Amino acid sequence: MKDEGLDELYGSNVDVDIYLSYSRTSDFSRNGPRALIARRELNSEGVRIGSITDDWLFSRDKFHSIYEIFDGEKPTATLGKVVDIILKNYVTIPTKEEVLSIVKKNEFWKRSKDETLIANFDIPEFWDYLKSHYNTDGKTIITTSQMNLGMDLALVLQTHTHSSYIFSDRFERKDQYKFEITYRNVKFRGIIDMVILDHEQKTIRLIDLKTGQSKSSEFLTSFLKYRYYFQEAIYMKAVPTIMKELGVEDYAVLPFQFLYIGRTEQIPLVFDITQKWHDAACDGFTTTSGYLYKGLDETLDEIVWHFANKEFTFPRNIIEGKGTIDLNDKFFNIKT
Repeated sequence: MKDEGLDELYGSNVDVDIYLSYSRTSDFSRNGPRALIARRELNSEGVRIGSITDDWLFSRDKFHSIYEIFDGEKPTATLGKVVDIILKNYVTIPTKEEVLSIVKKNEFWKRSKDETLIANFDIPEFWDYLKSHYNTDGKTIITTSQMNLGMDLALVLQTHTHSSYIFSDRFERKDQYKFEITYRNVKFRGIIDMVILDHEQKTIRLIDLKTGQSKSSEFLTSFLKYRYYFQEAIYMKAVPTIMKELGVEDYAVLPFQFLYIGRTEQIPLVFDITQKWHDAACDGFTTTSGYLYKGLDETLDEIVWHFANKEFTFPRNIIEGKGTIDLNDKFFNIKT
């Protein structure tokens, strides 16, 4: 699930080094060139639970050096918003007066007197939660309920009939396998959740774990929205390198799989990525409703162009068209 982020992005021509991850490529595809130089902070509840599940499955011996457990719950509703603002913008715990200023500036609990505003946040659960985040020694703070949910999901994955075989002793499993490849003038670094080696059948397969709020039956929506097909394409490009590093160059390569589990449903499902999907990921595809998804190859060419031209504000077609572009007319047919 995790991949290594951007290390260095700079350039004046296509020959310079450009380091990317799947997530940054996806971010560019969805949000434009600004994503290449502005790292988005992914700190949602879903991301946190996914990381806990990952680390309990694959890095259990390091778990307590990664996380600090807060024996309580994060404040919710408006008070939770105040907490988020503070954690994002303050390096130390703000004073009561500074918190009051934040509350007023954001118009929380409007039309209330100062005494009422202060009473809304000047409570132990608010200050205790903040203190837990500012005294962490670099650890990630998680609540007891978050830890328990992540551990529960990991246990389901290891024991459910849909997925338990992946964790059996029949296979040699390389967890959190790091790779680096160069493709179309771009260097990729990533971490593959599982490399599965079947020495009896002489096969190799890559598997990535995903967690989410939705049911397994709704995985396709996330697959499209977050461009998971880019991840499959990039990781499969790394297979020859991985096979050489592991000394299994004669093994057959099996289709990439996503192992998905919903946080509420808790029923894992394994999704095989077909050759058709792999080709579409590389070359691009158009849905039956006429929506065009650019492929990895075209997307990377655009990324290289943006670095070569040091343009991170507007998309390439706007710059090259000098502000004039064709209005999209690919999604409809003229009545005959």
